[in-house]
Amino acid sequence: MKLELRGVLPSNNVLLRMHWTKRRKLIETWAWLLKYWLIETKQNHSKFKAPVVLSLTVYRKDKRGFMDDSNLIASADKLIVDNLVKLKILVDDSEEMLTWTKPVQLIGNPERVTVEIEEWQKERT
Repeated sequence: MKLELRGVLPSNNVLLRMHWTKRRKLIETWAWLLKYWLIETKQNHSKFKAPVVLSLTVYRKDKRGFMDDSNLIASADKLIVDNLVKLKILVDDSEEMLTWTKPVQLIGNPERVTVEIEEWQKERT
């Protein structure tokens, strides 16, 4: 499954310093972005029951908006992954069920975030 969400993914530093009501509204905004994308692309609301690998690509207008990997992952986890769990697309975001690849940051317009979710093919012991 590949999601493309138009919007600027804020850094986790911004999220942590935000008043809780503003942060809640931002989380709700991203939830609506996900719901809108699912409806517009007529996704069958695939539900991943097995562990998944999540790849994140963030497009910014210029390099000044680039962030370190931990900032990107923490922010995407709060705004995107938590909402995917609420929408029951993902079982949960535990370490056993979700693995992140190294985030990619590119220059592009419009600013957007793409998320690719694939079932984990690696044999587990």
